[in-house]
Amino acid sequence: MRTVWCLIDYCAYRSSLWLPTITINLRWLGGSHDSIPSGLLAGRFGLIVICFPTSRHVRTPEEGWCPKAAAKLQPSDFSAKSTTLSDWDPTLKEATTTRTAATYGNIVNMATEDARYRTSSQFRLWSFTPAHLSSLRAENNHLAKAAISARLQSSVPPVDHLPEFLTSEEELSLLNFYTVELLRAAAFLELPTDIRATAAVFLRRFYITNSIMTYPPTELLKTCLFFGCKSEGYFMRLSKFAEKFPNTSGEVVLAAEYVLCQGIRFAFDVRHPFRALEGAIMELRRLGDFDAKRVDRAHGRTREILKFSPLVTDAYFHYTPSQIMLAALSMADEGLVQRMLRDAFAGQGEAEKENVWSVIQSARELLEREPPERMTEYWGSQETNKSMKPLIKKLKKCRDPDRVDLVALQKARRQQAEQKKPKPTLKDDTAIFGGPVDDREAKRRKTAANGDDPFGPALG
Repeated sequence: MRTVWCLIDYCAYRSSLWLPTITINLRWLGGSHDSIPSGLLAGRFGLIVICFPTSRHVRTPEEGWCPKAAAKLQPSDFSAKSTTLSDWDPTLKEATTTRTAATYGNIVNMATEDARYRTSSQFRLWSFTPAHLSSLRAENNHLAKAAISARLQSSVPPVDHLPEFLTSEEELSLLNFYTVELLRAAAFLELPTDIRATAAVFLRRFYITNSIMTYPPTELLKTCLFFGCKSEGYFMRLSKFAEKFPNTSGEVVLAAEYVLCQGIRFAFDVRHPFRALEGAIMELRRLGDFDAKRVDRAHGRTREILKFSPLVTDAYFHYTPSQIMLAALSMADEGLVQRMLRDAFAGQGEAEKENVWSVIQSARELLEREPPERMTEYWGSQETNKSMKPLIKKLKKCRDPDRVDLVALQKARRQQAEQKKPKPTLKDDTAIFGGPVDDREAKRRKTAANGDDPFGPALG
């Protein structure tokens, strides 16, 4: 195993889908033949270890692909001129590296953040335009009304009058209300920030493909919280979790778990903007243009915004994590974002920069509808609770009668699965002797015919 040691002098922060390049200065420190696990950059300055087998094909800009080049090349073999990373690998068009001295060949597959985000389930399955998302909710509301109406009319005895159903706008209002309730419950349980955000995203994803009238949000809320702990690798005992809620057992929490997985299309990975924020703050501190206290204040305020505003709106469905982060940071301190954009788009013209800024502004307008202060000033007020009571009362009258009790529904489905009769087999030649002979019966007869000798009767 060859090991290359490089000192990272400067690593520019890169936000997905908007910053075109990443720049790294590498300074050669020397190599060894020890098998050392690869390391990652920690902080602004750090030591990165790049390990690769000595027999691996390594390429230089001058030589192309070179078998066993790792055993032959030395630092002095490389010129000190600036070389783009695309010279090393043509597929990496967007990433460039400026180096005072090159390292050994196939350094690292520096796939850009936007390319990696496009491969995520969040982008492929859960990214919508506002118009598309609105149409999905309207269609889902219409299908739920039709299904519930059919069940009520076919019930015994049938209902005389159908209830007044929720509109898609009323469902969205209830969804926002129960999202805030989920965040309150997560705070009561003292769950980490990532788990709170993941659970909230799960709840909002589920009610894009399912109606609040079909599955009770009070039960799904608990399931989302517990399953969010699972998906983020945070262990919490089911009995301990259930006892935190009144009239709740572990069976109640797990009853909707598989339904939840189906509703979110088994997409358990949620990309949050918190890591992007830490990278942006590191970059601002590196620039050194601003007072440290100003950056720290913006950092704290942005985290407060990200913990609430994107989760109670549809920001996760319309924007990338880095765009959400920049929108929240602009709410905290617009000057910091402008400075980052000016540095990122230096020499690239104003048109591209303005396009990026317009996206950030549209995301900011969405987040400003639900600033973090509304958590207590609006959603926690008596006026809001009073205004939500008619909708909750209306929901109780029009919900699906077959799915009110998810525990009973799960038990009924399990019993149906256990009572399923095996499919009849096709008749064959052995049916004339009373049915097909199974493998065990045939083996028993063969053993009996051969006697006690495991190798069978004597030949001849």
